[in-house]
Amino acid sequence: MDLEQKLRKLAKHEQYAVPYDPAQMNRMRITIHKRLQSNRKPFPFVVAPIIVVVLIVVFLSGSLEHFRAGVGTGKNIEGEDNRVIEYTPAPVISERLAKTINVMTSYYDIEIKKTAPSQLADVFLRADEAYEVETNKGKLQVVIFPENFDAEQIELDEDLTTSGNITYTFTGTELKEELLPLRAKGPTYVYTKSNLLFAMNNSSMLGIIRYSIDLHEVHSDILTSFGLNRDEYDIYRQIGKKDMDGWSEKQLKDIAIIALRPHELEKGDLMPAIFFKKGEPIASIIYQKANGVNKLRQYRWDQATEAWILEQNKSIQGKKRKRE
Repeated sequence: MDLEQKLRKLAKHEQYAVPYDPAQMNRMRITIHKRLQSNRKPFPFVVAPIIVVVLIVVFLSGSLEHFRAGVGTGKNIEGEDNRVIEYTPAPVISERLAKTINVMTSYYDIEIKKTAPSQLADVFLRADEAYEVETNKGKLQVVIFPENFDAEQIELDEDLTTSGNITYTFTGTELKEELLPLRAKGPTYVYTKSNLLFAMNNSSMLGIIRYSIDLHEVHSDILTSFGLNRDEYDIYRQIGKKDMDGWSEKQLKDIAIIALRPHELEKGDLMPAIFFKKGEPIASIIYQKANGVNKLRQYRWDQATEAWILEQNKSIQGKKRKRE
């Protein structure tokens, strides 16, 4: 069962658990607006493969307390008079949200527990969709703008000067002023990429989002440079993981050993990634050298010898990445 099917199954379950009345929701939104109106950005580069993996794990550990940046929990967005807006969350499954979540779960061990609408969609006048996503690593708000919109121009404007009364807003786009400022219990973290904006109170979640989105972009560029279609491949997310569907422990172990050959990796190289072609016994190992050269080694599993056989070994100049 792929991620989209799982999300739809979750939505169906939530629909029975929390009845959703569109008319009632619309009435509540109108009431909320009237009341408010009257109250005035790390890629994993190789130093040594094992050291880099450890650093990534350390960087992505730890968290801060939850903030109130959207709705879905029932008590998220507040006006200046400290009145809390409460409403019943509805299960939300969107094709664009599912695609975004799929990127995160492909690169990190994230479990999606619940999705719900976020009123950040009302705060950002040009937003198409906005959701609160609850995961096993924390909550985040996901705002999706039109495809031609550059969310990277948006910046967080945060006021941390008054203890117990932390507020924030955004600059760089049109906002619904009567819903501002938003309030939070602690620091707010924002990450933007293309037409997406992520807001959260959790520093480790910020690292997960940035790591997943940016690395997905790099891998897509590398695959494309060799004429490979990303949609035809599944990433082997955790080297050493033993339960990848359709592949035996020996196949996974052997390809992981091949991918991490130390004599082929140098300081500054991007860590190798393994992509399995859907429906075929093919594994492609890709990475990028520090000088921006993309590398591809493609193997086919030979059932007779029970070994991975090298079929392609290619290099091509790619987009040189800035090291962070």
